[in-house]
Amino acid sequence: MSIEIKRPVSPQRYLFIGFFSAILIGSLLLSLPFSHAKSFSFSYIDALFTSVSAVCVTGLSTVDIASSLTVFGKVILAVLIMIGGMGVATMIISIALFLGLRVGVSGRSIISESYNLGTLKGAVKVLKTVVFTSLGAQTIGMVLLYPVYREDFSVLESLGHSAFHAVSSFNNAGFDILRGSQSIDLYAVNGYYLSVTMMLIIVGGLGFFVIADLLRKRLRWRQLTMHTKMVLTSTAVLIIAGAAVFLLSGGKSVFESLFLSVTSRTAGFSTLDISSLYQVEIWTLIILMFIGASPGSTGGGVKTTTVFTLLLSLLTMQRKKDTSVFSRRISSESVLKAYQVVLLGIMTIIGTTWLILLSERGQFTMFEVLFESVSAFATVGLSTGITGNLNSFSKIFLMIAMFIGRVGPITIAANIVTKETNLRSIQERVFIG
Repeated sequence: MSIEIKRPVSPQRYLFIGFFSAILIGSLLLSLPFSHAKSFSFSYIDALFTSVSAVCVTGLSTVDIASSLTVFGKVILAVLIMIGGMGVATMIISIALFLGLRVGVSGRSIISESYNLGTLKGAVKVLKTVVFTSLGAQTIGMVLLYPVYREDFSVLESLGHSAFHAVSSFNNAGFDILRGSQSIDLYAVNGYYLSVTMMLIIVGGLGFFVIADLLRKRLRWRQLTMHTKMVLTSTAVLIIAGAAVFLLSGGKSVFESLFLSVTSRTAGFSTLDISSLYQVEIWTLIILMFIGASPGSTGGGVKTTTVFTLLLSLLTMQRKKDTSVFSRRISSESVLKAYQVVLLGIMTIIGTTWLILLSERGQFTMFEVLFESVSAFATVGLSTGITGNLNSFSKIFLMIAMFIGRVGPITIAANIVTKETNLRSIQERVFIG
């Protein structure tokens, strides 16, 4: 009689199960009668789509959140956004630490996998940084936004709006609960409001490692890590380049162009009608959305350092030199992973676009569907206005794209491939290009 020893569950699978469980529970809570208005038709597929979009901090919605959800439903939505932004594992382990419980090796492994640390060393410290940074930034944002809302709403409504918008902005979710408005166009000309929103989006999108490094090194450039320098440089370049394109296209002020450039990288807030933009602006949005925020952040996309590394490797490949920047060499493993992430991202977007076009049968143009697919995968939430008109199959395809984009293409692939093989194959040359 043989005894079968079960293999321990991998950290990747814990993350996969955690996000899936949060989505399922969230959809059940949102589908409860007291979560949405009685006069509003809110099917389970809409509740599921909203839950996926919230946990994956996307912001795409098939219904009008402001009018369809009750106060209870909006609170549930805000909690789902926080869980999605900080991570399911972070929330659970944070509660354990708060209760005085010890975090073992398995818990540290999950934290390491969640934030791509590559080591168990300092995992708990990183977790504490994530929690304090998140709560601190969102609290500050709420305080700064309250006076703006107070001019138009009651005290309780102002508190609710400022809290929800701070959570949605910092976690790069893009949801809003302003009635009778298209996203946040009610405050499209309020420079203070948009500045606070951009600050929350940028801080949330930089990544917790970068924030911790900046605070620890007291903003001294020479002492910052290579990762932090790459993130800050790429973020600045993308924001300025995007704003320049939108400004040169005409019809928008410097501030409007800057806000559109910032929000398009994963937040998804909008002060104008996306469908009214020129094609060059739409393509710019697609590129910015695909790149997204930075690793270890609340944002999505293939990440800034991924594209930075990929471009550096292309420049140095022909010279047969090591990929390096800021007097530091980037490991071959990191370069390979960058190519994998970008390739898997492109495959996901192409697959999602193709499936939706097949499902909708000419209802929408390829450009509209492609934009929606990129927005879903990159967890942005910008739309040309077709989300609510998609059929159930198309909504499912978008939900899968959002889930892959939030959990990560490589993590998803690791969960699909369950068996390893020790067989070695004979090497043979393949002609490339």
